[in-house]
Amino acid sequence: MVERLAQSNPDKFVAPLLRTVCEDMSKNTRRDLLGVLQRIDAGNLSDEVTVGNDIATSARKAIERMLAL
Repeated sequence: MVERLAQSNPDKFVAPLLRTVCEDMSKNTRRDLLGVLQRIDAGNLSDEVTVGNDIATSARKAIERMLAL
């Protein structure tokens, strides 16, 4: 969000109050993502994660909001 704000206001100085990095997300590499996508393309859904309807509904809303941006 801070980066988007800075890009949309190039005439202003915008900086985060605190830099944070998600440890779990930083473990993912492009090679890992490629492997997962190749397995999905081949029909191998061994990495599939299933959740209950309540979690799926909330997650779907969050993803739809992100994609709308």
